[in-house]
Amino acid sequence: MVEYQGRDFILRPGDKDTMPSIAFNAGFYNLDQKEAREQILSFASALAWMSSAKLEITAWVGGGYPLALGQRKMRSVTDFLDARMLPSPQDDTAHTALAFFREGLSTGNPFYAFLNFFKVISLFFPKGKEREQWMKEALSRLEYPRAVDRHEELRISGMEDIGGYLYLEGRNAIAHSEKTPYVSPDRLADHERIDKDLPILENLAAQAIRESCGLLNSWSQFEARDALGGLSAMFGEDVVQAIRKSKIEPDTQAEFPDAVTIVARRSSEAYALENFSFLPIGVEHGELRVLSENAEKSIQVEFHFDFVNNRFEFDPLTCVRRVRDLTTLAGVEREIACQDFIWCLYRNGSIEVWNDANNELLAKSRPVLLVNMMLDIEEHNRTLAELKQQRNELSKSV
Repeated sequence: MVEYQGRDFILRPGDKDTMPSIAFNAGFYNLDQKEAREQILSFASALAWMSSAKLEITAWVGGGYPLALGQRKMRSVTDFLDARMLPSPQDDTAHTALAFFREGLSTGNPFYAFLNFFKVISLFFPKGKEREQWMKEALSRLEYPRAVDRHEELRISGMEDIGGYLYLEGRNAIAHSEKTPYVSPDRLADHERIDKDLPILENLAAQAIRESCGLLNSWSQFEARDALGGLSAMFGEDVVQAIRKSKIEPDTQAEFPDAVTIVARRSSEAYALENFSFLPIGVEHGELRVLSENAEKSIQVEFHFDFVNNRFEFDPLTCVRRVRDLTTLAGVEREIACQDFIWCLYRNGSIEVWNDANNELLAKSRPVLLVNMMLDIEEHNRTLAELKQQRNELSKSV
């Protein structure tokens, strides 16, 4: 169950016979069928925006109990949903933009997708000159790899006004047939060209939503929502500014958590190191360096909080240091926890730091991306198996 804008939605996973579905109790909120379907559509648009992925509504069913529909092929299922990333549009324009964006992602027709992404841009920039200027500037900030590649391809071909090309030979050519140029559904070259241009439009539409509404999707990363938000709120603006300037005066009063839980997370996987201290060890170049230790001082985790660039930084290869003790049950348990934690980071995991006192998230990093490193899963599994065998043997002697 996921709460979205004050209402509960039930996400039902599919299986080999049935399709995934969204269930919503209309009667509980005194909504009729039309109003309930609009709520589901709005929620679906938020999900599609958050994950930057296709979400197609193929059928509606109703009744006192949510029914499962028969399965179709070519589906995509995720095993983890971070509800904190769901956008919360504040007005009808933002709602409509997310709806157009979902339609652009979900349709299999490149022409229709192109128009929907362009509708997003036109919602926020309805005037031609204003839209033209925004597109010109936004094209220099493309981030989707396929969009960047296509933009470079067009630039190398000698095209100077790419924004004008997308409008005249893309949007207008699709929407109007009374003047040239126009696209033909039967012309393969038109299909291929629009399909190549589509990533640029998707990227521009996403930029327009982010910049105009402040709504973030998977490309924005959680850090854009404020990777250090919990710490900033705890410290207060004066302390944050002092850290940014790397000038902590002797009389500066800063509140630090007494104990934290450090979580390595990758989708639905999560491995926690609990009841760790939070010890500042220095401030340099706008970064607060922190060393966390467990009660036995056998495990240390070091990370840096960059308040200038709003980043939570750490070295995944060296951030966890421990004293191995494989002669005691507690020591083996700690080693297993460290192995799981580190292995999660190596596989694009991220670190979260939670305040044990109030269970609030203090900081969250970007996912780890290791470069020039091959992971040996067989060796990892072998090490874990040996540790678990050692744990079983020590458990018998306790």
